[in-house]
Amino acid sequence: MNQIEIKNTTLIIAFVTSSLYVFGTSFYQGYLSHWGIEESLLPQAFEKTLFYGFLGASYLGAKSMVFLMLAVSANFGLAAASFALFERLKRRPWFRHKFTRKVKSQKTKSISTYIRYSGWGVLIAYWVFVVFLLSMILLWSAGYMGQFAAKNHQAHFENSGLYRVKVTLASGLVEDGMSIICSATHCAYLVCGKARVWPVSKIEMVESVPPEA
Repeated sequence: MNQIEIKNTTLIIAFVTSSLYVFGTSFYQGYLSHWGIEESLLPQAFEKTLFYGFLGASYLGAKSMVFLMLAVSANFGLAAASFALFERLKRRPWFRHKFTRKVKSQKTKSISTYIRYSGWGVLIAYWVFVVFLLSMILLWSAGYMGQFAAKNHQAHFENSGLYRVKVTLASGLVEDGMSIICSATHCAYLVCGKARVWPVSKIEMVESVPPEA
């Protein structure tokens, strides 16, 4: 593998990793927002955020990804058609006359720098807008998928008792509820319909309760 291949591979890995991280962060924020939990109470490690990125992509599903690729292809076709049309218009006398500049020392008119590079400028501006718009849509989708996952989580608990636990605190208090999520410092549980967050240091024991038959 030569240096160019190594560089390209590194760029691809960096792009995919950063995309998964941003996607995973939006998914995690959406998941916590369903429970009304502040994200700063339950920070996640880098590798776990990447996992949430994969999880969010799996919730989107193959069908959504196909529609996304079709939308990208349609935008690419529209941008290419617009660029081709602009290039054809530049060859029209009336178009050249309208966007040319007069040069005092010459009797003829020369095509301005704007005309020479405007086609590429329009194409680049268009794709910057498309990439920005698609990024916003994906981030919104990730947050929505996080809320969707949280609702499924809660529905499984309410319908079958899945994820049910008994939490024994250091004070001796025993709480019966559902496990939501844990970080290195705190754990969140659903108790009596409300999310409760306790420091790990105050949790004495957690017992898993088998779901109801």
